[in-house]
Formats: sequence, C-alpha cells, structure tokens
Amino acid sequence: MLVLIGVCGILAVMAMCTRTLSRKRRYALVTLELSGMLLLVFDRLAYLYRGDTGDLGMVMTRLSNFLVFLFPMIMLHAVNLYLIDLVETDCGHPRAPKQLVAGEVLFLAGVILLIISSFTGFYYILDEQNRYQRAGGFFVYYVAPVTMSVLQIITVIQNRKRFKKRLLGSIMLFTFIPYVATVLQIFFYGVSLTNLTIVGMAVFLYISALMDLVEEVENAHRMKIRYLQEEQQKLRDLFEETAEALVSSIDAKDRYTHGHSSRVAKYSERIARLAGMSDQECDEVYFAALLHDVGKIGIPDSIINKDGRLTDDEYAVMKRHPEIGGSILAKISQAPYLLNGACYHHERYDGKGYPRGLAGEQIPAAGRIISVADTYDTMTSRRSYRSPIPQAVAREELVKGMGTQFDPLYAKIMVRLIDQDEDYRMKDNGDLKELSMTKQLHLTEQGFTFSQGVQVTETSLYLRFRAKPDPGCTRKESMPLLLIYDSEDKLLHAPDEKGNTAKCTIYGELCFDGTTHGQEAREICTTHMEHFDVHDPGDGSDPVHEQSGLNEEFYEVEVVRNRDLVRVRMTGDHLKAEHIVALPYAACFAFVAIKGSHCLVDRIQVERDNSRTPPADIVRIVPELRFDGGEPGDLPNIQIDGYRRVTTEGIPLGDYLKLTFHTKSLPLARLVWHCPFVLLFSARRGNAGAEDFREFALIRFDGEECPASECAESETEVDKTEEFGDWEQWKARNREGLDCTVVLRRKDNEVTAVTEQAGLRIRTTTRITDGSKRIYVALTGDLVAMTGIRVQTEERG
Repeated sequence: MLVLIGVCGILAVMAMCTRTLSRKRRYALVTLELSGMLLLVFDRLAYLYRGDTGDLGMVMTRLSNFLVFLFPMIMLHAVNLYLIDLVETDCGHPRAPKQLVAGEVLFLAGVILLIISSFTGFYYILDEQNRYQRAGGFFVYYVAPVTMSVLQIITVIQNRKRFKKRLLGSIMLFTFIPYVATVLQIFFYGVSLTNLTIVGMAVFLYISALMDLVEEVENAHRMKIRYLQEEQQKLRDLFEETAEALVSSIDAKDRYTHGHSSRVAKYSERIARLAGMSDQECDEVYFAALLHDVGKIGIPDSIINKDGRLTDDEYAVMKRHPEIGGSILAKISQAPYLLNGACYHHERYDGKGYPRGLAGEQIPAAGRIISVADTYDTMTSRRSYRSPIPQAVAREELVKGMGTQFDPLYAKIMVRLIDQDEDYRMKDNGDLKELSMTKQLHLTEQGFTFSQGVQVTETSLYLRFRAKPDPGCTRKESMPLLLIYDSEDKLLHAPDEKGNTAKCTIYGELCFDGTTHGQEAREICTTHMEHFDVHDPGDGSDPVHEQSGLNEEFYEVEVVRNRDLVRVRMTGDHLKAEHIVALPYAACFAFVAIKGSHCLVDRIQVERDNSRTPPADIVRIVPELRFDGGEPGDLPNIQIDGYRRVTTEGIPLGDYLKLTFHTKSLPLARLVWHCPFVLLFSARRGNAGAEDFREFALIRFDGEECPASECAESETEVDKTEEFGDWEQWKARNREGLDCTVVLRRKDNEVTAVTEQAGLRIRTTTRITDGSKRIYVALTGDLVAMTGIRVQTEERG
C-alpha cells in the first residue's frame, strides 16, 4: 500500500509536468493519480484510528471512512473526463457522448448520497468503540460507480476501432478488475482489495497513457525525420538532375565521351565506400566526380572533337580545363567539395601532374579517387584515335601506376572492383549488344556482326537461330557461318578497324555447307559430315529442303572445349557436321560469333548446359603444346594456363623453407601478373583443393598485394633495384626465363617470405590469426611454367 501511495504521488507530479498532454487529459490523469494516492492514505488512516475513542481518533475515523468512499467515485470521474477528451480529440466527436454526460450526473448524485449517508448512517456506521460497520444501504453505494463503469465500457466498445489497443485494454481493465475485487471484498471483510486494485489499475492506466504519448511523440519525430529526409532527397535529386543536365551539355561537346562523367561518378562512389568513407563523404565524392570535367565547357570544340591525337599546343589548351572547372564551381559556396574533382583529378601521386603539381596527401582524397576512376574509364572507352583498351590492360596500367600516378590505396580498391567484374560490365557499352541478348542481326556485305561473342567453355553452349537471305540473294550467297576467335576485350574487330588496341585472333570460319577455313588455328579437322537430301526445283534456283520454308533455314550449333580443343557440332536443314578446332595453346580463350553476308539472322537463342563434357568425348587431332618439359625436381613440373588453374602439392612449413625453380612466362603472357605465385594455406594433407582449404596469403612475384584473408594479416614491401629498369623489361625477362629463389621463415604464427627476381625485391610478412599450427606452401601462378622445383627445409651456412 505504501509503495502504491508513492507511485501514485510520483505519477501525479509527472502528469502535471507533461506539457505534451492536452489540458483536459493532464487534469484527468493528475486527478486520477492524486485520488488513488489519497484513497490509500485515508484507507490506511481509517485502519490506524479504528477503535480509537479519543477526540482525534473519532474525527480521523469519520473523515477517513468518508474519503475512502468518496475517492473511488472521483477516480471514475477522472476516467470519465479522460474518455471525454479521448473521444473528442482522437475520435473526432464534436461533443461528449451522452452516456459519459450521464456518468457525470451519476457522479454528482453519488457524491450527494454519500454526504447524506455520512449523517444518516445509510452506507456505514461507527459503533460505540469507534469501529466501522456496514449498514443496510451499503450495496446502494455501488449503484452509481457500477453504472458509471458500464457507461464507460459502452463508450469504449462503440469507439474500439478508433482507440489504440494499449489504451483500450487499460481502460477495460480499469473498469472491470476493481469490481471483481469488490465481489471478493464482500467475502473478505477488513481487506482493502477494492481500493488496492482500483489504484493499481489507475497506475496501469497512466502508464498506458504515457506509453501512448511516447509512441505519438516518436511517430511525430519519425514523421518529421521522414519529412526532412524526403526534403533532403528532393534537394539531392534536384541537385543531381541539375548536375547531370550540365554534364550532358559537356558530353554533347564530345561524341566519344557520352556517359563518361556518370560512369566516373559511380566508380568513384564505390571506391569511396570501400575505403570506409561516410555516406555524406561518398555523396560528396560522387557529385565532385560527376562534375569533374565541367571545365571542358571552356575548351574549343575543334580540340575536343579532333580526330586523332592532340598537338602539344592543343594539349596545353586542354590542360586548362581543371582550372576553368575550378573557377566555375568556386561560385557554388554551399558545395566547396565540388572543387576537389574539377581541380585535382589530373594531379599525380608523385607530384608530376597538373595544374598545381601537388603530391601525396596534399591532393584531396576526392581528387585522388577521381583520378583513378577517370583514368580507368578513359582507357576502357572509345576515343577518336583508338578503340577501347581491354580491361586487363587497364588493370595492369593501374597496377603499374600505384605510388606514382595513383594513390596506392584507391588504386588497389579499383583493381579489386575490376577483379570482381567477371562479366566486364564496368565499361562504355555504347550501342554494343551481347550476342546472347540479341534477338536479330542483319549481316551486311562485309559480314562482321560487331557483337560481343559468347565464350566457349568446358560446358556445352547451344546456339539456335534462323537465317533469311536478303531479297534477290541466293542461299549460297547469304549462308551464315560461325567464327571462332579470341580477343582481349571479347569483341570481334574488323582487320582494318581504326585504332584497335585489342589483339583479336581469328582461329577459323565454319560454314553450314560443311567447308572450313582455318586462320590462326593449329588445325581444323572435320570428324563427321552428313548431307541431307534436298528437292531441286529444276528452274536453276537453289535446292530447298522439303521441311524448310522458302528462303529461310534453321540452324543449331553446340560448342564445347577441352583445353586447346574446341568441338563444334553444326546442324542445318541440309547438313549435319562435327568439327574439331585446335587452338594454338590451352591458355587461349575462344569465343563464337555469327558471320555472313546478305542475310537476316533472327530468333536467336543462346543456352548453356551446366554439365561438363568429358575430355575423352573430344577427339584429339594434334598433340598439345606444353612448356613444362625438362627434368623435374623434388616436385613435378607444372604449366599454368590460367589464373591459379594448377597448384603444386603443399609443402609443410617448419622454421625454414627454401624453394628454387626455373620460371618462364607462356607465349600468351602479356601482363605483369602473368608470373609465379607462392601460396600459404592450411588444408587436410596439404591439398589446396580440399574442402577445408584456408588461404593465409598469396605472394605474387609482381609485388601486387592481394586482398586480406579472414584468418591472417599480411604486409608486403616491394623494392625496385637498379636491375629492374621498367615493367616492360621485367616482363621481357620473365618471357625469356628466370631462375627464382624463395626463402620462407616461420616463428610461431608469423611467416616471412623473401624473394628477388629481375630487379624486384619482395618481402611479405604474414601473421596467422586463426590458431592454425600446420601451414603449407605451394607454387601456382598465371600463364607461366615452372620446372626443376627444388625444396630445401634446412638452412645451410
């Protein structure tokens, strides 16, 4: 009882101090809690002075018992006022419901009857020993409170859909539970069950009202935040649309740079996010990148749209665009960060850039990020004097420029994005459509589709299409054929294409009349040929298959490979044939495209079977060319025809391990990472292909630091000696062949690996963090052969 008295008092004070409540509701809750507190106080005093026949006892007993009967009705009156305000404000009623008005009348009547009873002894009496006794009219007292509660329940039920569930439940409990206690009170005389429960329910009602208030405040706060966010987003969208409109006007000046600024902005934002920048910083980088070329507005169109490379004087004019852009964007005082893109995206990390020749951290971070993204997109986009540079070559240029042209941190992130871009979507697609997404092709007289071919892999590729000759052309003149080729950018280029930077190799052409034309393939062999009977019209026109419609023919092709062999099965209305194309090397990529002349190819369907074709199903027509011959060492010689396609068996790493071997890049190797790698890992029995394989570090002989492992930390130091020269010389020495040595030392969970070859000294320190005790070392790489591998496990003086 004392606890409830204190709680009610505190809640009454809190209600008085809560200014977010309406005046009526605050009055009702304060009245409710104060009445509950005083009810328990006088209930307690009535008990304490019970039987005290002194003057004070006589007064306190009569006063306390009167108030014990009065305050429950006052509490119901407070609930009535609370409901009236709730109905008028939350439910939208213009006036109080009639039943609640009737409840107020009953309240006044009940108070009057209580006053009369205190003089007549109708409800209760005090005997000669000053003890409380129930009188004959005791149950009449409950008529007004019970009726008020019923009227309140009716009001709640009528408005139940508009009341919140929490308030609905608390009001129903307030009106119901005390009467259950009242019934029990009849049988347990002397225990204040009714008073305790009515006060407890009052506390519960207040807490529900407070929680409802908190929820309303939170909702209002959320709505305000949502409104502010929407307004902020609208402003951002408006700013972005304005910036894009400006960018479009810039791109319109140069027919070769359409979409360049938007792509640079997207790449820059991704780099910034992966570098750990905040959302606001990423937005700033995005917009700075979007407007990084705004200064080109001030460059003459004759320079921007010139076919071919610029002269020195023209280049000097072009180099002014960062300063022009800076002067334009400096006028936007609310977004000073925009200057970081326009002014600094041509600065170099080594200080040899322009316009200010800043170096390292002197260049704003946004400028260093945009420099990387801008350079990448420039390389992979078409220019007036060249075709797009292949992505692998662009990646190599980023690797070469780390620490000189580019900030190493942001260049590494861009390289990681390139490595994740398996489908090569980070480029200027222009009007190019992949063959797999093309539904119709019109083959011209030259016969080049200029579509992106589909890669041939170890899983069967199915190509189905229909070919229709152009009007006036015979079937022989318009028959399509298949082209097997390789290209660094996966695109099929015409031999005389201007400024083509991608090496494109045509292996052979396969025609649907059974003929083949080999070019760069080592050999093309027809292993099966079957001609179908055709109907000859007898008028000198083309024979037509009986199942084929006039002037159209349907074709189906299956293409699959195993190492250096490509099997092509071709089926048409007149022919069924199987050809084997021997590529120069197993490391060669192969793509298939449609070529022809004077015909329309449509209804193109491209599907791939996920099951791998057994190597024995493809007839070997020539021996495979290999470069891993010679006397083996402690481990078998290996030839690696693609990125980490082959790995040596694992060598357990003790305190010391020395590996010596001869390495030579394969003929197709053109990039700096076409070199040996050293792999640190843990796996059952040292098998790098095991299910429990965990990689700790990959040490590449070009010095590029690979992404961090989840179970280890690595640091790589790269030094270039006088012997190094430049990267082209380094690659040339790898193509000629090198003798390599790698020394690994282990102390507890730390492994240090040191190697030096062709003037590149690499030291990698790896700390194993997952507690692995058994560590293995293996050799792998990319487009490289390693022979004469020797293993030394003891250090010799």
